[in-house]
Amino acid sequence: RKILTIGSQKLRQYSKPLTQKEINSAETRQIVRDMAATLREKKGAAISAPQIGVLKQIILVDIPKMDYHFDKWTHSVIYNPRIEILMSDEIDHVWEECHSVPGLIGLVPRHHTCALFWTDERAQERRAILTGIHAAIVQHEMDHLMGKLYVDRMKDLKFLHYLEEWKEHGVHEKLACLGGDVRFPR
Repeated sequence: RKILTIGSQKLRQYSKPLTQKEINSAETRQIVRDMAATLREKKGAAISAPQIGVLKQIILVDIPKMDYHFDKWTHSVIYNPRIEILMSDEIDHVWEECHSVPGLIGLVPRHHTCALFWTDERAQERRAILTGIHAAIVQHEMDHLMGKLYVDRMKDLKFLHYLEEWKEHGVHEKLACLGGDVRFPR
């Protein structure tokens, strides 16, 4: 499916939670297959249903070597997620990209540690503690479910760059002295 980009009103709307019946439906399984195909095509780490125009609380994460286990799956489907911020004063500054904000990269403050609560593909309630880049990725995707984009979280737009120029001119090296934990995309 086509990924919606900044300017689409659907990206600014809240997503609805799914019932257990909806989680087990053929329609939801097709949405997840579409999300997986789109994520593979874009070579991304995660995607949320609103990015493909579906206002449902679904996140698909496909990150190797996560610091927690989703039953050793190669990817994880997260339904109806919620997060609880742990150690709220510990902030990472993360360089984020987004398929819905193509060609740009921005420095975003994210909580270093959070607890994620969700329903899995088998409609089982799950919980995991996430840290660092993994916590940032889930917070980024949760924002999509709430109608937000990473640019809404940025504290200073002078740290919003065109991705190619950021790579070409070594902006990331010059900004690494900001302090805190600065992460770079792969």
